[in-house]
This record gives sequence, C-alpha cells and structure tokens, in this order.
Amino acid sequence: MVDDLYPNYSLEEIIEGMETNDKKRLALQNYPTDGVIVRADLSYIDDGDEFHNFDIYYNEDLKGKPIPTLINIHGGGLVYGTKELDKNMNVEFARRGFNVLGLNYRLNPSVNLREQISDIISALSYIYKNYKDLGLSIDRTFISADSAGCYLAMAAFAIINSRKLQSLFDLECPDIEINGMIFISPMTRLEEGGSLSIINDMVVNALDKKEEKAYAKNMISILDKVEVCPILIQTSSEDFIRDHSYKLREYLDKRGAFYEFIDFGKGKDYELGHVFPVCYPKYPKSQMAIEQMVLFLNKI
Repeated sequence: MVDDLYPNYSLEEIIEGMETNDKKRLALQNYPTDGVIVRADLSYIDDGDEFHNFDIYYNEDLKGKPIPTLINIHGGGLVYGTKELDKNMNVEFARRGFNVLGLNYRLNPSVNLREQISDIISALSYIYKNYKDLGLSIDRTFISADSAGCYLAMAAFAIINSRKLQSLFDLECPDIEINGMIFISPMTRLEEGGSLSIINDMVVNALDKKEEKAYAKNMISILDKVEVCPILIQTSSEDFIRDHSYKLREYLDKRGAFYEFIDFGKGKDYELGHVFPVCYPKYPKSQMAIEQMVLFLNKI
C-alpha cells in the first residue's frame, strides 16, 4: 500500500469518509446523458431490497441492435457504495457502443463475502436468462469493475467457471460466458496492516471454511482454478493500492494469460488517484483511459 488513507479510523469513520467525498464529487458533476437511454432501479432479485437493483444504460442510436454488453461492478472496500458511484463512467461507455449495466450488491457487515459474491452471480444469471426482454445481446459480454468490485468480479468469474468452487461456496449458477474484464485500480486482497485491516478481520472472521478464508485474503489465487479470460488492468502512481495491480500483472504473466496493463503517472493539473476514471471521467486522462479500455474490448 502506498499510503494509509484512513489512519486510525474506525470502520464507521472509513465509510463516512468515503460517503462524504463521493457526495461532494457527484454534487459537482451534472454530466449530460444525451445519446444514452437510462432504465433505473430494475431488480435482479425481486425481494424489495434496493441492493438487488441494477440500471441499464442503452446506446440510443444502437438500441435493439446486437452490440456488446458491459456489466459494471462498483467499488467501496466491500463495505460501502452503490451503482450510482459509477453512473457517469457508465454513460461514457454507453456512448462508445456498449449497453452498460450497473449493479448494486449487499454490503459487509450486513452480509458476508459469500453472500456478496452470490449477489453478483445472481445478477449475472438474471441478465443471461432475461437478456431478450432487457433488450440486450449476450454474444459479447464483458465485466468492468473498480477497486473492491474487481475483487468480487474475480471471485464470481472463477466460481461461474468451476464446479468445485461452486460446491465450496455453496453457490449454483448457469453456464455464463464472460469474454473479458476491465479492472480499474483493482483490489485483489485484504490488507493486513493500516486502518483497512479492520475490513480484513471482519470479512475473514465471517467466513467458516478454511479455503474461503484463504481466497478472501488473496483473491488472485482463486483464478488458479480456471482458464483466465482477457483482462485489462488500469492503475496510476497516485493509486493508494497500486501494488495490487502489479501483483495481478505478475500473476497473469506467470499464467501466460492475455492482458493489457496501463499505469498512468502522476497528474500535473489534477491528481490521478484511486479509480480516477470512475470518479472524474471527464478528465482528459480519464477519457484517454476509457478509450484504451474500449479499444481493448473491441479487439477481443
């Protein structure tokens, strides 16, 4: 970890800090949605829980045509956040020729990690079963995720593609093909030091199986069980968990997997911090990052 963003903070203070920063950011971002049709607050589990809702961002000019589907999983350290955090970036991807789905999922400590992964898999399953009614194509389906969303995406991807992991996590899912993934400032493990170790202890202690605990501590290792799809990793020198991206790159190198790695330097006029393309998609460097992600997905 480059720096401890929340020194000596309690879990409640960490969540409050993230929420305060995001409210300020979003209040100042009144981005237009021209060219994009938004269907908000659909449900992938019909239980009235807002954390089982999702949004769809359709490319207006291409609506009804078989264009790629991009499923977005927001970050927030497993303890915070909603799909709205990524809405402005999702609009950017929709304008560039994708139908984009932004997912909610339940948060720790109200539920455990297994239940969070179950939510992601339930959302993917719902989308696959109902794609025609949703006006989507699943011929080319991708995942975009940031920070802790990447951690959950790795887990869901591996479990979807491994019957043994489905048995371990007590989860069932239909055959789902994910053609590639984009990881923005990925969180790949739970921190053992600093204030974020609070999340580590909470997540691990809520699990009852030894193997689950091991994967929770280092989620990269869950990919050992499956063939890895193409992955793009994006980080920056001001990303406080930049080392997570490098560990994932090292792992993909050893696997001989197909991936691309983008590491932005330090910003001159503004900070290129953790998940900056999500937080500030109108930054010139963010636009560059999004274009690189689109190019990556279009060549898979």
